Amino acid sequence: MLLWWVLLFGLSLLARYEPDAWRAALDLDGSPVADPLTELLDLALVIVPEFLFDAVIQERAPTSAAAGLA
Repeated sequence: MLLWWVLLFGLSLLARYEPDAWRAALDLDGSPVADPLTELLDLALVIVPEFLFDAVIQERAPTSAAAGLA
């Protein structure tokens, strides 16, 4: 999950502070990284929420020690 955070944070910095470079990177006709970048962002839309959901569920799930106290 940390790798995804770092990757998406870096891309968000590029989009915010270098919008011309970001637009150029996403240009499917002119950029060799546009297709892989688009696929990466599409994949992130699926994977990152799953990671967050799993982290929240895992944090809320009672451990065996805590279950014994209840």
